[in-house]
This record gives sequence, structure tokens and C-alpha cells, in this order.
Amino acid sequence: MNKSLIPEMTWQEKIKINEMLRTRLLHFLVEETFTTIANISLLLERDYSQAYRLCKKMEDESLLKIHHVMQSTNRHISLCGITPKGIDALRNVFFLREGPIKTFQPSKIGSLEQLRHNLKIQKFRAIYTVHQISLGQIPPFMTYVQTERKPQPDFLIHVSAGKKNVFCVELECTQKSKPRYLQILEGYQNLDIHLLYLFDSEEELQKIGRVIASCKPKNWRPDNFLLFSTIHKVLSPQRRHWEWDDSQYNLHNFLSIVNAIDNTDIKLNKMQWKSFDFGAHPFYSDSHWAGSYPELCGQLDRQGRIVPIISTLEADM
Repeated sequence: MNKSLIPEMTWQEKIKINEMLRTRLLHFLVEETFTTIANISLLLERDYSQAYRLCKKMEDESLLKIHHVMQSTNRHISLCGITPKGIDALRNVFFLREGPIKTFQPSKIGSLEQLRHNLKIQKFRAIYTVHQISLGQIPPFMTYVQTERKPQPDFLIHVSAGKKNVFCVELECTQKSKPRYLQILEGYQNLDIHLLYLFDSEEELQKIGRVIASCKPKNWRPDNFLLFSTIHKVLSPQRRHWEWDDSQYNLHNFLSIVNAIDNTDIKLNKMQWKSFDFGAHPFYSDSHWAGSYPELCGQLDRQGRIVPIISTLEADM
């Protein structure tokens, strides 16, 4: 395409986009406290150098703080965290949750191993924050879990209109022993929930996923899913609507589709990707449920959760 035919942005348009990126970053860091420049690049949909320049400028304004953590002699991780001034700047424009909000303190980062694990969780959140924004809204589909009861998942994903369809998510970075996986799965089995294992690549999924699937307890409930997927592939950002007479209604406009491999398939070495669609079922003006929330429509399981529509994905997905 001839670049001369592409209209240049006005100064006002550039300012507006810059403010949007700054606000998106501050919102993210209010929840995460800090993350890498690489994750910020994913979050802002900009290349690394652009993300770094923005963070550096915001550091000059005392909104953020950049800190380098050494990995080895010649390698380091560049972290960027929020400051008290950054929190105040966002609070002056938006309503923030009640309670104290942590600021970035490099001395409290923790071990390098735990840092890497947390950064991968943040990578997942950055990718799907962008997916949510593409739908025109940012619903609270993902939450961290802070409970005394074990096992403790890395986070929860809500994949329906309410809070009944929930996946406990384990982001698996290193392989554990079979006895340890059996212990973890038995703990989740007692919670009577869906469980999703996430990996950074399909190679890790295939290698470690088969080990985990072979440890599934015999009395694992058939209406609770044990699924395996990757950070980049697991959720589909799709806008939902159904025909109702001559109009269209956006009844389910948020993330609801889980792309994954079922434990039975991976145990048999079948890398068959499937779509688990937790979207609410359509209803019509004469429906008994017409005045109810979408989650109450369609087929439900014994716990009142939506029974998903399962279909096979294309191999080149």
C-alpha cells in the first residue's frame, strides 16, 4: 500500500491514543504491581522499544519505576512497577477498588523462580486483557485466589455470564513427580470444580500433560472438566449475538469459549483440540426465561452450570 495514501494522525489523535495506552498500563499495574517490559509490549500492542520509551517517560514523571533483575552474568529482566504517584494519578480519574493498593518495591520481588512463574501468569493476563478490549469491555473474567484451603490454583477464569462456570487454573512451568500430581488432583477432586492446566507451548503441553492426565483419580466426576491448553490458544475473543425477530441482541458479549484438549484424548496421545463453548443458549420473546439472565437459559448441569457445546477445532487453528 502507498504510504502517502494513509492519512496521518492529528496531534489530538496521537494525544488521545497515548493517554489510552497510559491508562491501560496503570490499570494493569494497579492489579499486578509490576511486570516486564515484554508483557507491557503485549498489553499495549506495541513493539518492545515503543513500550520501553513509554515506560521511561512515565518513570520520568514518577508514575512508574523501572528496575533490572539479573538472571545471569549477561542477562537481566526489565521490570516496571507502579508508584504512589501513579496510583493517585489513576484514582483522580477512575474509581479504584477499596483497600490498600501495593506499590512496586524491588526488595520484595522474591525468588527468581517465583518471579518467572508470576510473570508468566501476567503474560496470560496481558494477552487476554487485549482480547477483552477487542470486545469493547473489560469484564472481571480472571481473578486471583487467596484462600487458606489447599490446593491453591494460580487463578480462576470465569467463562459464563455469572460465577457458576469457573475453571481453577494451574500454569505449569516445570514438570512435577507423578505422586505430586496425584496429590494435587485428589485435592481438586474434593473441591468438585473444573480444572485447566496451561502451558507456554504445545511441546510442554504434550510432554507434561500426558503425565498429569495419567494421574487423574478414578472417581473424578465426569461433569467436571480436566483440560489442557496453552497461554496463547486457550480463550477465544468472540462477540456473541443471536437473531431475535428482525433485530440482533448482544446477549453474551464476553469471553466464554475454552480451546483445549480433554484429559482422555491427551492420555491416549490424541492431540485433538476442541472448543468448549460456555455461551448462554439463545431465547426468544415467548421463552419462559425471557426476563432472566442469559446464564439461566439452556441446559444446566446438576450444579446449575451451563453445559457447554463441544466441537472439534480445525487442525491449523
